[in-house]
Parts: sequence; C-alpha cells; structure tokens
Amino acid sequence: MSWVTIWSHAHRGFLSYGKTSGEIQLRFRPLTKARHIRLVFANEYGCAPLTISDVSFSSGNQKVELSSFYVQPGEIYSTEELMVEAENEIWQINFFAEQAVSGYGFTDSDFCGHPEKKGTINFCPGLLAIEADITAGNCILALGDSLTEGGAWTAPLQQRLRDEDWYLVNQGINGAQLLKNSSDRVTQDPREFFYGYAALTRLKNCLKSHRSVKVVILSMGINDLVFSSSTFANLQRGVEAIFTECDAHGIRLFVSTLTPFTGYPDVTPSKEATRLKINQWIQQRFGEQALDFAAPVSKNGVLKKEMDSGDHLHFNAIGGRAIVELINIESLKGG
Repeated sequence: MSWVTIWSHAHRGFLSYGKTSGEIQLRFRPLTKARHIRLVFANEYGCAPLTISDVSFSSGNQKVELSSFYVQPGEIYSTEELMVEAENEIWQINFFAEQAVSGYGFTDSDFCGHPEKKGTINFCPGLLAIEADITAGNCILALGDSLTEGGAWTAPLQQRLRDEDWYLVNQGINGAQLLKNSSDRVTQDPREFFYGYAALTRLKNCLKSHRSVKVVILSMGINDLVFSSSTFANLQRGVEAIFTECDAHGIRLFVSTLTPFTGYPDVTPSKEATRLKINQWIQQRFGEQALDFAAPVSKNGVLKKEMDSGDHLHFNAIGGRAIVELINIESLKGG
C-alpha cells in the first residue's frame, strides 16, 4: 500500500478580496474505495501562520475529530490517518480557518451540493488535497488555467480513470500564465497573486505536496498570448522548463495544443499565428505525448459554434467531452 493524492484544488492568493475567517463544510462524492485517507493543508501564498481548528471528517455514521494546528508559510501539513467507514457514503469535511489569504472558490466537480460557510468566507482556504492509502494507485496532475479549472475536460477524464486507481487532480487556475506570476492588479506580493504563480513554481510546489505523481498534463499558454503577447521563443522555453522538471522526477509530461481564441478581446492575427506555430512545435517536439486539444474543438481557426461557451475562447462541456474522446488512456497510463 502507498499514499496517493486522489483529489486536489489549486490555491491562489486573494488578499485584496479580504482575509478569510470562519467555518467551512465541504461535502464530497466518494472519491475512492480505499478505507484510509489523509487531509493535506497548505499555506502556499501566505506570509504568516494559518490557524486551522475544529477539524472533523465524517463518512456514514462515523465522525473523527482532529486537534487544531498551524500551517506555516510554505508548509504542507498532513493530518493523521482517517478511516472511511463505508463505500458510497458522502464524505464531509469541516474545519475553521483564521485569517487565510489563499485558497480557491467554492466550486469543484467533486463537491456534492453547495458547501456551507460561516463568517467572512469568500474562498475555501487551507485544504489543498486528499490522499488515500491505495495499492498501486497513481496520480495525474492537470496543470492549467481556466480551461482546466472549469472541469470541461478534467471531470469526464477523472471519471474514466478512477475505477482503475488513476487519479487525475485538477490544478487549474483561471487567468494563470505559463511564464509569470499573475494577478488582477500590479503587485509583487504573493498574497495578491489571484491568478497564481508561474507554471514552473506551481509544478514544483505540487511535487512537494502531491504523492505518487506519475504524469503531468500541461495545458497553458493561452493567457500568456492573449494578455502578455508572449513570443513563440518564450513559450517554447517555458514548456521546456516544465519538461526538465518533470524529467528530473521521472514523471512523464503530456502537453496540450492551445485551443482557438479568435474573436476574444485583444486577440490579433499575430497572436493567432503564434498559437498555430507553438501548436505545430508541441506536436513535433512531444509526438505521442502531445495532446491535440485544438483539433476536436476547431473549425476554420475558431471554436466550433456548438462548443463555444460564448466568448470564443472557453470551450463548453461538449468541447471538453470531445477532447477526452481523443485521449488515449492506455498511452496516458504508460501502457
């Protein structure tokens, strides 16, 4: 048996939206048949200790309460081992957080119903991941932006993989960029990085906090093109840096092509030309480990009408399912 990360959600800095203090209650659909799990907490963007108290985990008729603890800036804290009482029972996680400055929105495809929150809670702080004690389980890290965070392709792919003890975790952040730390304001304060760290920093942090990662799927670069006018050479170097980090850890990297964005504000013919050039390079450079996300959602260089969420950049659930259909699961698993 070994510990495997079976769920996680990317954190972001949200200081400008108010520090978070209060009680959180999260309800999850059962994620695994394993009977032993641990909760993983992080303080990825903070500069002061994060206080977590009144922690409990419930499944079926069983409830386990945990002692309070602090999470230092940059620290990863794993709880003691928790017993999952029965299969097919909703998991409920409760805790109280004080003065948190990073976390994520209360939306996730694995949440069951609407999370309950009391106090000055605008974002879910602290809880980063759930890991389980599984025989021969594996984690796949989906490192991306809003097209990943939204779950259009990650959610259906998760469902295909979990029955085989492969757990794809969604590490998407809307607005995130491959090449630089990003925010909705000019700042160098990590607590204000509303769109997260640059991809390489995020990857390094994930490899410290996630267990049994065997594969990384990189799906980033669109925001760099749209909002920062990044060059082909810069994007190329950014992807190569991710490859080097994965290779150093014995992790296989899959890289997606960039899906169409013509029609979205500030998109120019020059940016579209760079998108096409980087896509061609990705396919040549990574071969069978290139995932051509653009192919099933594109028609004449734009998103297909039936797959366009309305802004000409974000594909919808139909597009996400079409993307998943093209992914060779056995190749992803290394078969």
